[in-house]
Amino acid sequence: GASGLIALAAAQHAAAGSTLDQIIHHVNELIPKVTLIAFLDTLYYLGRSGRVSKVQAWTGSVLGFKPVTELKLGEARMLARPRSRAKATDHLLEIMRQRVGRAPVRVNVMEADAPEDAQALSRRIETQFNCRELFVSQFTPVMGAHIGPGLLGVAFYAEDMEGAPGPAAR
Repeated sequence: GASGLIALAAAQHAAAGSTLDQIIHHVNELIPKVTLIAFLDTLYYLGRSGRVSKVQAWTGSVLGFKPVTELKLGEARMLARPRSRAKATDHLLEIMRQRVGRAPVRVNVMEADAPEDAQALSRRIETQFNCRELFVSQFTPVMGAHIGPGLLGVAFYAEDMEGAPGPAAR
């Protein structure tokens, strides 16, 4: 989803007549501004694949954790461990709010076997943020296979007020 937003921005610059060097420059400026945040419905599939220990997967399942993680510049990090899908969704929105403020945003809501949740999240984003573009898509089958069903996330970046990618207005 984050890569798709970057590819779309590059295509928009190309369609506007930018040179290849200008497009590369815009893409290189955009990459660090794009954020992907998602939460897992269960740690079971990560435990099954060996990415977390079986004890961690079992403990997370018993306690009902919905780990909220961020993937930025190729690095993944845990942000929170809410204990319900509703709280995890609220946490995604709060992080977005902190990162973009009132700036116009481009957003891709992503899901793995959770289309109703993705539609509900996209409706909340439309009402709470200044969306220039909003897409709903699916995580890749590889992500679904390793993470499991119920994965819900959002990739986004803020634009400056002229419409080009830029720092978030606070």
